[in-house]
Amino acid sequence: MSVNTSDKALTGHMLYMRLLEAGDGHQPLATLRYLRGVLEQLFRHLTRNEARSFSNLFARMQFYFDKHGVAADQRPFYAFLLPKL
Repeated sequence: MSVNTSDKALTGHMLYMRLLEAGDGHQPLATLRYLRGVLEQLFRHLTRNEARSFSNLFARMQFYFDKHGVAADQRPFYAFLLPKL
């Protein structure tokens, strides 16, 4: 059996492992901070090849969703865009 070591597979596995760690008995506020970090890491990865900079997570997400035609009612991640905790 071959092991898929593509960039996508490694990043997907790493993010999955980080999500599993979120439930490791943290307090609710610490869990939210942790999940926001995972979300930021995901969108940095998704926009890594873009020839532009982003001022914050909201801008990065908005760009990605607009570029890929994600409808407004399909954008559930905005709940994590709380002020920096």
